[in-house]
Amino acid sequence: HPISYNKAKEDLAKNNSDLIVLASKRWMDECLDFGASPDKLNVIGVARHCKEWEDVLQDIVPWDESLNNTGKDKLKVVYMDMGPNRYDEYKPIAEETLRKISSLDFVHLLFKPHTRSNRANLALPDNVENVRSINSHNLIKWADVVIGMSSSIILGVLMQNKVYISPTYFRRIEMIFEEHGACWMVNSIDELENALITLKEDPAFKPYSQQSINSFLTEIVYAGEKDKDVLGSYKELILSLLNNKIHQPGS
Repeated sequence: HPISYNKAKEDLAKNNSDLIVLASKRWMDECLDFGASPDKLNVIGVARHCKEWEDVLQDIVPWDESLNNTGKDKLKVVYMDMGPNRYDEYKPIAEETLRKISSLDFVHLLFKPHTRSNRANLALPDNVENVRSINSHNLIKWADVVIGMSSSIILGVLMQNKVYISPTYFRRIEMIFEEHGACWMVNSIDELENALITLKEDPAFKPYSQQSINSFLTEIVYAGEKDKDVLGSYKELILSLLNNKIHQPGS
């Protein structure tokens, strides 16, 4: 995580809850480095992006009819934004990248702001729509390719088996999905343009393997256990806490 996450680690270290549930062992290690109590930490996984819940989302999220004819006969690209204050000196290159993508006549580009604020943190070209009201799940379903930096929605992109491009030239740090090779890494605007040209001819092309995706998802979504029953683990934890409470004296 970038330095901006240090405050969250400090808060977890000071938290006086009896139990703290975390998604991954890597996040646990970062919190331990900041003094969090190992007795409080319980690593279970990411309920939001496990396959069982992704399958439920496919059934319960209604399709957005406004996307039916959007980008027809073009390469459909979604740019997933980060939260504010994450770009630092890379904001100008990110905005230049959006201008370049939007200028390609074979591309239809949609911009999805970070859902927590629902505000664009970048200046958008006039021909790029800010789709703040469209569900991210549907945007991924619509897209041929998603470009993004560090938002957790990238997990949804990989779960839906869509092409994910990571612009490494936006930042100094290496992301975990890059470490696993679970994305198409581009190191410049020119490399990004060439990647989009390749996808124009073959929208399903990926220069990374399903094995790399599975390795990344196992670590981050499934707490390091292949095909872990994440939702079942949350259920068991909640029920065990309830049972302990019921059987305490005076309960």
